[in-house]
Amino acid sequence: MHGARLRKGLKCKQFYVVISTFVVLSLLHIQYETTKLPQKPWSNSDSFRGRIERVLGLRSVNKSKNPRDWNGRGVKKYSLTLPLIDIIMVNDEMEMLEYRLNLHHSIVTKFVIVESNLTFKGLPKPSHVKSLISTGRLEQFNIEVLQVPFTQSERVSNDTWVRQTATRRFIGYWISQHYPNATVALSDVDELFDTYALQKALKNPALSKLPCFLLPMRFLYYGEACPMSESRWNLAPIFNTGSTWFREIVLRGESLRLHTTENPFFSATCPILNLTMPLLGWHMSYAMGTEQIINKIQSFSANESFIYELINAHNVSKLIEERIQHCGDLFGREGYSKISCLQISTKVFDFKAPSLAGLPRHPLAPRMSIWDKCRQRNK
Repeated sequence: MHGARLRKGLKCKQFYVVISTFVVLSLLHIQYETTKLPQKPWSNSDSFRGRIERVLGLRSVNKSKNPRDWNGRGVKKYSLTLPLIDIIMVNDEMEMLEYRLNLHHSIVTKFVIVESNLTFKGLPKPSHVKSLISTGRLEQFNIEVLQVPFTQSERVSNDTWVRQTATRRFIGYWISQHYPNATVALSDVDELFDTYALQKALKNPALSKLPCFLLPMRFLYYGEACPMSESRWNLAPIFNTGSTWFREIVLRGESLRLHTTENPFFSATCPILNLTMPLLGWHMSYAMGTEQIINKIQSFSANESFIYELINAHNVSKLIEERIQHCGDLFGREGYSKISCLQISTKVFDFKAPSLAGLPRHPLAPRMSIWDKCRQRNK
């Protein structure tokens, strides 16, 4: 009788040991799974969100899926201050890159140059930046070159914007890891800053206390004297990585680009400045030679009819150069003809060019003197 009770007690203890071991191992497995770094932590998938929060020590401010419910409560009061981290996305525009480094260096503590090893169409390309660095001409600048680790599906996609979006999303995650409390600007290489105007603007608390805003720029083609729009260029963000706003961007997996569908939170909360705010830079689109312009447009997706028509035009070089000489739209689109003196608003185009000599431009692009009469009228 006593032996039977003893055997029964031993079986119960063995059962409890097995159950306890199972529970402990399960908890250890769960802890491992929830703290290890996701394979692609900048993914927009909700399944990664909890992991990112734990890995990065982040906590979402806005649990609502509606970005306009986010009211900024809990944002840390970090200011947008200079010097900044200048993140530059570049393809093969080495002349513009070198000019930008010299133009921006007085307000920048670190240049991060992002260059893909793929063309816009997904074809392999050499690293133009590393070739330029090897010449020794950039030794005076604090530079880091960054290459985006595209997935296989991103590599083979026929949609050029897939790689553009993946690049910006990865940059957001990468910044959060390397510069967790800094003022950062992110832009294409041909988006140049007016360093003096930016320094002056950030002395305004209405701007410096924002977690993010989009830099208002003059929108130019070919050189300093061809405005292509009656509105400003507003696509280059400047932001503070110590703000809860930026952490929310990383958690959501949004790319740092104005797009209401793909990036609703960013688009709703990183403001475009109104026209009372000064112009803070220049977007110098197609400020390059004819051959480089042709190479650039040939790398685009030809889904848009105006791109297809230009690529396949008879004597495309002559057509491009005729349009450049008259400040016409490169693609001949209706509504993009040369802006007349009567249409010019100094809040959009104020006849000001970068003060640094050597601005890249097409050799046939008109000079600022074509606006002499307009400047006299606007005095």
